Amino acid sequence: MPAKLDLQKRIAAKLMKCGETRVRFDPERLDDVAEAITR
Repeated sequence: MPAKLDLQKRIAAKLMKCGETRVRFDPERLDDVAEAITR
């Protein structure tokens, strides 16, 4: 994993109205997720 994605995971879970454990990121797109603007 390139970076800690805790914040991105929390935001995605809130957006999808589910638990953080249900959020999974595509391993091929982890760099894009890490670079995403949060908040």
